[in-house]
Amino acid sequence: MSQPKSSYKKKIQSLMRFLRAHAYWYHMIVYGVLSTLIISGVAFLSLYRVHLWNTYQVEPALPMQLFDDEQLFRGTDFGARGILIYDAARDKEIFTYQEDTLFGIASISKIMTALVALENHPDDFPVPITAESLQEIGDHGLVEGTIWRLRDIIEFMLITSSNDAAAAIAEAFMSHEDSAKGRAYFVERMNTYAQNQGWESLVFTNPTGLDEFGVRSTMGTARDVFAMMRFAYERYPDIMRATTLPRTIMTPLSGDSVRAENTNQIINRIPAYVFSKTGFTQDAGGSLVFIFERAPQAPVYVVILGSTFTGRFTDAEYIAYTLFEYIYNFENIS
Repeated sequence: MSQPKSSYKKKIQSLMRFLRAHAYWYHMIVYGVLSTLIISGVAFLSLYRVHLWNTYQVEPALPMQLFDDEQLFRGTDFGARGILIYDAARDKEIFTYQEDTLFGIASISKIMTALVALENHPDDFPVPITAESLQEIGDHGLVEGTIWRLRDIIEFMLITSSNDAAAAIAEAFMSHEDSAKGRAYFVERMNTYAQNQGWESLVFTNPTGLDEFGVRSTMGTARDVFAMMRFAYERYPDIMRATTLPRTIMTPLSGDSVRAENTNQIINRIPAYVFSKTGFTQDAGGSLVFIFERAPQAPVYVVILGSTFTGRFTDAEYIAYTLFEYIYNFENIS
C-alpha cells in the first residue's frame, strides 16, 4: 500500500529544516573535502616533479637570471679598491670598480711568471733549486740541489705562492751560470710578453711580485689582470686547476717530496672553483683573483685588488655567494 503524498512532503520539509539548522557544519564538511582534494593534488604534482627531476636531471644550459646584476653590487662597501667581475658565457662585465686604475698586484704577477716559462720551455724542462733562489722571503720547503719538472714547480708556486719557486724558474730560464742574468732576462720577457698581448698597464720588476726597497714592484689594472688570468687559464687549464687543491704532496725529479699548502684561505668555501691566486705585500695590500664555473664551461672571473690581508677573502666570499643567490642557482653547480 503506497504512502500518501503528504507523508513524502513532510519528510522533505523535515530534511530541509535539518539542513538549515546545521548549515554551518554542512558547509564546513564540504569545504574540508574540497581542501583535502586540492592539497592532495598539489602534493602529488610536487612529488611527481621531484620524481622527474631525479630521473632525468634536466638542467638549463644557462641558469635562470633571478636579479638585475647591474644593480647587484651598487653601493656595496667593499674593502678592495679595484674590482672586476666577468661572466664569460654571457660575455658581460657584471660589476667593475676602478677597473682601469693602477694598483700593486703583488704575487698575482706569478701568473705571468708561469706564462713566460711555459711559453718558452716544455713542461718537463728541469728546474734546479739553487742557493740563490732560496734567498727570497718565505720558506715553503724547497731544498737546494733538488731538481723539479717545470710543470710541477709552477703548480707548487701557484698553490703556495712560493717566492723561492718563482726565483728558481726565472734563474733557470736561460740556463745561465750567472743566475742574476737569467733572472733579469726573464723579467724583461715578462714585460715584453705583457706588452705584446696588449696588457699595457702590467709592469714587472721581478718574478715574485715582492716589493723592492719598500716600493711596490709589480703594477696593473684590474682589467689587464683579468685579461692575463683569462689567457693563462684558457691556454693552460690543467696546470691552473691545480690551484683548487687545499693542500697536496709534490715530488721533484730528485729529492724528497714537499707539502704544498694553498694560500687561499677560502678555497673550500666557494663552490666550483677552477682557479685562484693570492697576492699580498705591505704596499700593494691584499689581492685575490679566482675563477668559478656557474655551470659546466661557463666560467666567471673575479679580480680583487688593493684590499687587506683578510679583506680580500671577505670580499671574495660576498661576491661569490651574492652571485649564486641572486643571479645563479646553487642547484646548477655540479
